[in-house]
Amino acid sequence: MTIVDVVIVEAHHHCLEHIHSVLRKRKIFQSWTMIHFDAHPDLACPTIPARGCFTPRQTMDGESNFYEMLDARPSGIAEWILPLTLAAQLRTIEWIKPKFSKQLPCGRHSIQVGVHDPTWTGSSRKPSHFLDLGYGGQLKVDWYHPYYLDDETVVVVPATDLALSQTLTLFVTELNNEHPDLALGTPKDFMATEPWILDICLDYFACWNPYLSDIDSIDTELTVSFLEVMRHSKVFGDANQRTMDPAVSRVYIEELHDFRNLLHQVLIAEDPGSAPDIETSRLFRYYDSPSLGKQLIENLDSHIRRNGETALKVVLEAIPFWNMPHSVTSKETEAIEKSILQVETSLRRFLNNNPHCRVPPPFLITIARSTSDGFAPAEVVEGIQDRVLAMLNRLFTIDLTPPGGEQYLRITKDYDEWEGSVLP
Repeated sequence: MTIVDVVIVEAHHHCLEHIHSVLRKRKIFQSWTMIHFDAHPDLACPTIPARGCFTPRQTMDGESNFYEMLDARPSGIAEWILPLTLAAQLRTIEWIKPKFSKQLPCGRHSIQVGVHDPTWTGSSRKPSHFLDLGYGGQLKVDWYHPYYLDDETVVVVPATDLALSQTLTLFVTELNNEHPDLALGTPKDFMATEPWILDICLDYFACWNPYLSDIDSIDTELTVSFLEVMRHSKVFGDANQRTMDPAVSRVYIEELHDFRNLLHQVLIAEDPGSAPDIETSRLFRYYDSPSLGKQLIENLDSHIRRNGETALKVVLEAIPFWNMPHSVTSKETEAIEKSILQVETSLRRFLNNNPHCRVPPPFLITIARSTSDGFAPAEVVEGIQDRVLAMLNRLFTIDLTPPGGEQYLRITKDYDEWEGSVLP
């Protein structure tokens, strides 16, 4: 009898402890793969001592361990995957994204994931074992892409400056009816005997940007006006669809932070004309047409003043996060059912990609609800969860002969009143 464990969590990073547990119990000491259905890549670098990736239950500040530090961070939900590459041999990820998610370009990418400490000087100072890491070393990557550059902290460093470096192969895929196959659905990219995890975030099927949702709750026209200001800025353009060389990335970071700061200063001014001229003129230069920039920002300012102080607050909070995935129509039942069918079709084809050897079931299936943080709309999440579990049952529950050859799902809920439970 084969048991396929399914663990359901609320916040996505809570599945990390379950993954570590299963890796230990099943003695998986080889490279493995993750197939990751999500509206977000969840590939951010945690600003937590990298030593904790190797010893996640060990306290690092006298009070908290790695799991607890991750839990305390608002961005912890996006920082749980790369620690598995650094310290647990996750070598291949296929991130399958919905069409409205534009954070990373489709294709195959190679990323170096390692540890960097600014106090190191020269290659001779880089440690060769995690036990030699100090608490100043943090997980970093070498990919000069806006997904990493948009952060206020420096997370991108040259591969030569990384210690304990591991190579991550990342496939970014987008499903549609004409192309329902996963990138890993060909034998050359995935060995049928390779261990793998299936990870599903329910916001893949219905996703909101909670920062835009907060603005929507005040005035939908305010949301439209805010997005016009951001989308027309030259800072963004097609930035998320390209990798930059280090020289270009430095300019991008400077311009991005300058644009954000200028917009913030202009919006908090007592009236549109009272902000210092040098700030407004510099801000308008971030548009192909300064007159268009002036018109868009004055329109946004007008909507903010009409809606009061709360409107200003939520707009300012949204500036760094405006381009996270957001699809209001994705919570429609028809769209959800169509999306689940596409996922089922792609997984079924993947499981049968080799006519001579069926791909074994994943050694763990993780599901994140992501509703308490505002990414999956609460009114549809239960229905999506039920449909996803039904899909998994169709894919992985098998009644084989002779007796004793069955395969079935064992579901563990680790959220709400069940939070804190562990896999049997």
